[in-house]
Amino acid sequence: MAVVTETKITDSRYPRLASGYKILASRAASHNQGGIALLWKEDHPGFEVESAKILGPNLLTFQLVTGDERFYCMGVYLPPTDTLGVEDLRAAWEACPDGCMPLVLGDLNINFNEPRDERDEVIRDLIDDIDLVDASRRYVPRRSRKQPTRARWTWRQKREGKMVYSQPDYILVRERDGRRLRSVGFRWPRYHDSDHRAVVATVKSGRRRLRDYRRKRQEFPLRLPPAAQQDDLTRAFEALKATCAEPETAKKHWRDWMSDDTWLLIKQRTSLRRAGQLRQSEGRRMQRAINAALKRDRTARTAQVGESIVAELAEGNVHEAFRHLKGWYREASETQARPCLQTMERQTAERVELYRQRDSPGLPIELDRTAVRVEIRDDTPDEEELRVAVGELTNGRSAGVSRMRAEHLKGWLKGARLEEDPETGPANVCAGKEWEAFVELVQTVWNEGRIPVQLGWVVTVLIPKGGGDYRGIGLLEPIWKVIERVIDRRLEAIALHDSLHGCRNGRGTGTAVIEAKLAQQLAHIEQAPFYGVFINLKKAFDAMD
Repeated sequence: MAVVTETKITDSRYPRLASGYKILASRAASHNQGGIALLWKEDHPGFEVESAKILGPNLLTFQLVTGDERFYCMGVYLPPTDTLGVEDLRAAWEACPDGCMPLVLGDLNINFNEPRDERDEVIRDLIDDIDLVDASRRYVPRRSRKQPTRARWTWRQKREGKMVYSQPDYILVRERDGRRLRSVGFRWPRYHDSDHRAVVATVKSGRRRLRDYRRKRQEFPLRLPPAAQQDDLTRAFEALKATCAEPETAKKHWRDWMSDDTWLLIKQRTSLRRAGQLRQSEGRRMQRAINAALKRDRTARTAQVGESIVAELAEGNVHEAFRHLKGWYREASETQARPCLQTMERQTAERVELYRQRDSPGLPIELDRTAVRVEIRDDTPDEEELRVAVGELTNGRSAGVSRMRAEHLKGWLKGARLEEDPETGPANVCAGKEWEAFVELVQTVWNEGRIPVQLGWVVTVLIPKGGGDYRGIGLLEPIWKVIERVIDRRLEAIALHDSLHGCRNGRGTGTAVIEAKLAQQLAHIEQAPFYGVFINLKKAFDAMD
């Protein structure tokens, strides 16, 4: 794992994976100075990188789990003229989670033994306040034969015929945590021309405990009670779950847009570079050949996707045409490290709080007495109604805890139809037994208000929001989606106001955004005042509690 400073990357155009390392880089404020990046090997046997966050152009944080310890690492670069980065570093330090050992890694552009100005004094005071020491002072740096032994430095430059030495690069650690680091020293970069030396430290790793930690992350924490203690609905759900086989992941050939010749050129160049036999002129020649091959592949991919879109539109498959377009046009997203356990626990607690049972606030709601009363069906859904709801499910969605998918429900429905068909019925006598069990399960849940234990479980997926934070969504079981569709279809009998969006056909959040923009443009054209009110219902409910 490495923290690299002065990356000078001002946009998102950088490789997310190179030479086996994942890369997360900040956007520098200038092409000439600044920027910081984190490089790490995923699934390394000795450590795990979690919760990497970009806090600014020159500051990032992440957690390093070694099995024995958990470190809260702050990678920082402080330009020589920067004074605001000190406060950002202080804020990052104060956000250190409980139970983590803090580390500061980076280029501070200060020699603590020889402060030059007020900026250096401010940085040194901050380091003293948070009780950090230079980890390299506990060890003797390795010296090569050509390296002078009189100077302790990580940066040097020749000025007016003399070599100037300084130590702006540090690994800072608390005094009592310094024993966790071993053999801290300075190294010359082997394949990079730089006037800096890298500060390198070895951290002791408990590999067995790290394997147990990773295994614990992958296990689902909930378990069913013994079979003798399960109710009839739980056992019925388990019987249906046993019939669901995990579908084989079909290789999508349309994603393989790079030809075999292009891959061969890339592999040749990679093998030569790893062997140290890639000369500069040969590397440039091979890079030009790779770029030309990629250009031809992109042209062929564009033509292929265009033909697929035209064919789908000719058959009236608008959704499939859009899927082809969406699969082709993708913007590179930020590389994200795995979230830490504290993040997952926080998202779980927020979701539990969101769906907890609350008492009615009892506020009076004015009713329109002149409105026509609409009778909404509340009886048990029949089999035909469930068939329509199952047919409307979308394939290809992620499964929930039980790994049951919409494809399985449609397969049961197809078996029931084969059994009912006079021509295919004799050969498919028992093809509809799973569908009958599914219908009975849904009707029991509707009538009695009881649910299987498994339907109370949900997998929370953390989606990166950019910058290191996450947004949690729950993966619902397809049975819940069927019940939801039954309710939605019954509520369509009510003439709802056009301003209501969500859970309505053709009235989603995208429609609401478009209508809001059109209203703003119309108000601007007519030079009329435009007012908008935004209400956070979650905070409103919390205030009532």
